[in-house]
Amino acid sequence: MRSLQRLFLTEIGLRIGNVWVSDDLAAVAVWITPSSTGLDAAFGDIADQVTDLYGDRAEIAARADEATACLRPTDHVWHLATVGVAPASQGRGLGRAVLEPGLKAAKDQGYAAYLETSSPSNVAFYEGLGFEVTGSVSLPDNGPKVWAMLRARTATDH
Repeated sequence: MRSLQRLFLTEIGLRIGNVWVSDDLAAVAVWITPSSTGLDAAFGDIADQVTDLYGDRAEIAARADEATACLRPTDHVWHLATVGVAPASQGRGLGRAVLEPGLKAAKDQGYAAYLETSSPSNVAFYEGLGFEVTGSVSLPDNGPKVWAMLRARTATDH
């Protein structure tokens, strides 16, 4: 998982997206924005590496992606691709700190923000940032439930 996250950070976030990191490097948020160009090429460049990292779960991951495709907005949005906080640093507000600049940028540019989460506790966290659940799906192969969440372009900052 760490290798997948690092690959996504370096080859998607830093290459074509927007990235915010806490001062102590314990938290990071990666956004794909409407102005992110070359997305298909960037994903194509890492496809083989991602497949190798998924190993024998590559087909399951593909089915999970297909299952969540119906949840994704068709309008241009700021898409929260990934966010993470080092376990020893959780509970200190770092997640919120690295998310807020992206939320502000999306709002300032007139876009909604979108994310998917499979953690029930994250749903409440994101609702506290102004997101609303727009749909959910249970992943195939006994996978978890995934919630799609959208923060309207007119949402008030929390």
